[in-house]
Amino acid sequence: MKSGRKEHYEFSSSYAGIFAYIAVTILMRWFKRKEIKAMKPFAYYCWIVGGLILLTRFIKFFKITVRI
Repeated sequence: MKSGRKEHYEFSSSYAGIFAYIAVTILMRWFKRKEIKAMKPFAYYCWIVGGLILLTRFIKFFKITVRI
């Protein structure tokens, strides 16, 4: 590997790590201020997506069992 490429990867990975740390810090502060209210939309999303996945699995299961 050329030395220029290696330096580019090192710079990019450290840059990404710094911004990931900043993003996580900001999110953790936001969640501490709005604990329950912040998690409700995520909980609704989990329930809806989980229900849709279960529904599609049941439909797929019953289609297979009806054919047999």
